[in-house]
Amino acid sequence: MIIILLTVLDAYFTLDLVNRGAEELNPIMAYYLERGPLTFFAVKYLLTWASLTVILTLKEARFFGARIQRKSLLWLFMIALALVVQWELVMLHFPFD
Repeated sequence: MIIILLTVLDAYFTLDLVNRGAEELNPIMAYYLERGPLTFFAVKYLLTWASLTVILTLKEARFFGARIQRKSLLWLFMIALALVVQWELVMLHFPFD
């Protein structure tokens, strides 16, 4: 649930920042953002759910020969999203011009 909450916050803060003049740097998400905020939010939410579904069905994954447990993947996902949200809060607090 924390990952979903962070995704929703990320989408909300991204939309707010774009309205203030920021640019979406992820080309895939920028494409959907051009289609409208509801499309952007829906795609972001669905991609997160799809990613979580894949992670939760795996017992472990292999990356460059190393085994990574499901729990570690979830923590990595959560930490990455938390850092993104934290950076967005910094950008919202200290306006960029």
